[in-house]
Amino acid sequence: MNIVAWAIVGLIAGLIASRFVERYQSSIILDVVLGAMGGIVGGLIVRFLNLQMSDNLFDLPSVFVAALLGVMEVVLYHMIRRSL
Repeated sequence: MNIVAWAIVGLIAGLIASRFVERYQSSIILDVVLGAMGGIVGGLIVRFLNLQMSDNLFDLPSVFVAALLGVMEVVLYHMIRRSL
């Protein structure tokens, strides 16, 4: 899976996560960008740990980890932002 696909998965995950967190003085654009960054980091982690099943555009471990880190990054940002 390439970086663009990971970013797209992260964008979607960030968009979905932004619906469930309470946005305190932040925009949905920030949540989507954070989701994309989390998706790219998640995809790179899968590639670094050599957990890919294939070199296809979408493989299950990459999609799962990219989406998970995209959501986690948005949620963690809002948790930290709310505590300040």
